[in-house]
Amino acid sequence: MIVSEITLLKQIDHPNIIKLKEIILSRPNKRNLFRGSTFLVFEYMDHDFAGLFKMKRKFSLPEIKCIFKQLLEGIAYLHKNKIFHRDIKSANILLNDEGDVKLADFGWSNYLNDHERKT
Repeated sequence: MIVSEITLLKQIDHPNIIKLKEIILSRPNKRNLFRGSTFLVFEYMDHDFAGLFKMKRKFSLPEIKCIFKQLLEGIAYLHKNKIFHRDIKSANILLNDEGDVKLADFGWSNYLNDHERKT
C-alpha cells in the first residue's frame, strides 16, 4: 500500500495537499526482523483538526470560510486529477499557524478510474 501512496504523492502538487519531502529506507537487520522500514518525511504542519477539536479551539466565521475554501480547493484538485482520497477525517486535515490547510494521509487513496489513467 505504501508504494501506491508514494507514487501518488510524487505526482500531485497543490498548495492544499501535503508535500512529500523525502523517503528514508532503513536496512533490514535483526532488530526490524530483517524487513527494513520505509519512512515518509512531509512538510511540517502545526496542527491537525482532531487535536484542535480536543483542545476546544473555536474558529471565527471568516476563519471557517477560509478553512473550508482551502479544503474544497484541495479536494477539487484531487477530483480533477481523478484521485479519490477515501479517508478524509479531522486527523487528516492539517493546519499551520499561518492558516494554511492541507490534506494528508493518502494511504487509502486511489484513482477514480484506474484503467482510464493508464491509457
